[in-house]
Amino acid sequence: MTGQLGGTVVKDRVDACGLDTYYEVHGAGEPLLHLHGGFNTIEMLGGILPQLAQRYRVYLPERQGQGRTPDRDGPVTFQSMAADTIAFFEAVGLSAAHLVGFSDGAMVAIHVALQHPDLVHRLVLIGQYANPDGCPPFYAELMEQLTPDSFPPCSGRCTTRSRRMGPSISRCSSTS
Repeated sequence: MTGQLGGTVVKDRVDACGLDTYYEVHGAGEPLLHLHGGFNTIEMLGGILPQLAQRYRVYLPERQGQGRTPDRDGPVTFQSMAADTIAFFEAVGLSAAHLVGFSDGAMVAIHVALQHPDLVHRLVLIGQYANPDGCPPFYAELMEQLTPDSFPPCSGRCTTRSRRMGPSISRCSSTS
């Protein structure tokens, strides 16, 4: 651990479901676990993090193959990311927290809340629909055409998994 709570940021790694997960903790107060969007890192929180950290102890894990968390063999599904998140709760000793998810992180948060409602004080879902009926037709078509070569360059930290996932994580697929 490279820091302590209270003004200093904690930056650490933990084994969550066999995944060497990078995470940070900011602030003090009630625990809030924030799940970043797909193809992103925890840096996406940028401007809102200081405000959240004034009231909450904000846990920010990076998911498989994104940011500083390495990839592993096998498919990446919302279900597997939820299992990793549940293991993260256990690994860092969180008995429960407010759970916030953005985009793909929101879908992961839904899976976590459905499987383990006891882990979730409040659930906040940002920028995601709960089923494929909410997907605009133009977006479904865009996701079907997306390939690693056509995906915009990653800003900040981006790993191999993020570059090669392409349409396999289509948010408009009912099998995701």
